[in-house]
Formats: sequence, C-alpha cells, structure tokens
Amino acid sequence: MNKQTLIEQRIYRLHQRVIEKLQANPEQVVGIARANLRRYRANNGNWQAYTDWEQKLSLPITDIINILDSHDESAVLARSNSPFAGCLSAHERWEILREFKNTHETL
Repeated sequence: MNKQTLIEQRIYRLHQRVIEKLQANPEQVVGIARANLRRYRANNGNWQAYTDWEQKLSLPITDIINILDSHDESAVLARSNSPFAGCLSAHERWEILREFKNTHETL
C-alpha cells in the first residue's frame, strides 16, 4: 500500500470518530468547525476549501456525516482540508493513531 493511501485511510479513521461526535452533539461539533474556518480565514485568507466547507456545514447533519464517511474523490479531498480540528481530544486522537499504526505496521 502506498504512503498516500495510508495517509488517506488514517484521516478517514479519525473522521469516523468525528462522525460519532457529530451524532452525539452536532451543534457543538459544527460550532467548532465553523470557528476553525473563521480562524483559518483570518490567518490564511479566503481559500476555496474554506468556502466549500462552509457550504457543507450548512447541510443537514446526515449529509455532513455522509461526506465524512464517503470514499469518493471529493470526500477524500474534503477530509484532507477538514475544519474539525479540536473536535477530538488529544487522548482520542492518539488512541486512534496508535491503533492505526499497530494495525498497518504489519502490512
């Protein structure tokens, strides 16, 4: 398996936990993502990825979840520019990354 595919799979796995958070507390998670987008824009200017995510975050929660769970090319790209930083605790993030590394080390 090539390195890019592994990175995409790792990002996908992190977003599976974000999906759980969205299901449990959608307002909080979307609020964090919107605040991140405001901060990203203030620091980096107006990138198309930010506009795309603002539009996605206006969709019903089930549609946002479908985007995060999809394997199509546009979803892979969206996850690579994710505004969901901070939705997972450091402990949750490291747990997922450690599990992913242990699972894929043997490949």
